[in-house]
Amino acid sequence: MKKSLLLNLSLTAMLAFSAQAFSASTSFVEPTDWERGDADTIYAQWETIDGAPYDGTPDVAGSQGYTAAGLVTNNTGGFITGGGLGGNIYSLDTGDFTAYVAAASAITGPVTVALQIATLGTALDNASVVLNNIVADSITTLFSGPSGSAFGGDATETLFIWELTAGLTSYVFDFLATGGHMSLDAIAIDVGAAAIPTTPSAVPVPAAALLFGPALLGMVGFRRKLKA
Repeated sequence: MKKSLLLNLSLTAMLAFSAQAFSASTSFVEPTDWERGDADTIYAQWETIDGAPYDGTPDVAGSQGYTAAGLVTNNTGGFITGGGLGGNIYSLDTGDFTAYVAAASAITGPVTVALQIATLGTALDNASVVLNNIVADSITTLFSGPSGSAFGGDATETLFIWELTAGLTSYVFDFLATGGHMSLDAIAIDVGAAAIPTTPSAVPVPAAALLFGPALLGMVGFRRKLKA
């Protein structure tokens, strides 16, 4: 991310095979006009989630610009998949999550806040996603295709954008699933000085993803996350 968020996005989809299950890299749709982790921005991303109900360590290289960050599982039925290897948070009941970053000082002037969430199985409740109790200014589905799981549903990646008149020192995101059996695959938070945003186009599902599906949620106990 340069000094602003310019939301011209393109997808690099990558499928891989492990000895335990078919799986896909959960590398997010990558920006073409900015890079995550640039100076004077806030960036936090969880791709291998290894703590429930709390994971306070964003694990993707380049995460920076905050004094504290956390991903909290609020529902009682959520647990880490992967037989102790870490990976996703799978919820038997309705998934209920909070993610946050705290900055040492607010970014000067208006800011653009971007939240990307990747899920498998039961859909995310887009209407429930709020930043400090504020609904998003725009919501874009960047990726959607069959999950290939016994529970049905899609593998989905969704982008939420907020345009704020001033930077904050605390950004708290709350979001819900539409029901049980949603797997939270990855989440990224980006905050930078505002620019005039452009609306990204929805990305078509690659043929390989349609063929295999990004994950087999029916093998939840054997799911192993692959890093980007």
